[in-house]
Amino acid sequence: MYEVGFALGCHWSVRDASVDQLCKIKSLGDGREWVEKSPDPFGQFINTVSSGEDDIFSAEECPSKSFLAGFVNGCRSS
Repeated sequence: MYEVGFALGCHWSVRDASVDQLCKIKSLGDGREWVEKSPDPFGQFINTVSSGEDDIFSAEECPSKSFLAGFVNGCRSS
């Protein structure tokens, strides 16, 4: 799941992310460390990347920590 998140994070950061969203993602630091230290990585992730509309990040189930770590690192690598 890490690789899927990484690829999606790379794509999102280039195509859809705002400058503000990218700054927030980069401030999280390394994705793997962030998911381990954050008490609610999914909640923080949604607050950072979601536009508040029905979009790709509107999910009822939390993605895995591995996916979230990959997404953050994918964004940071772009």
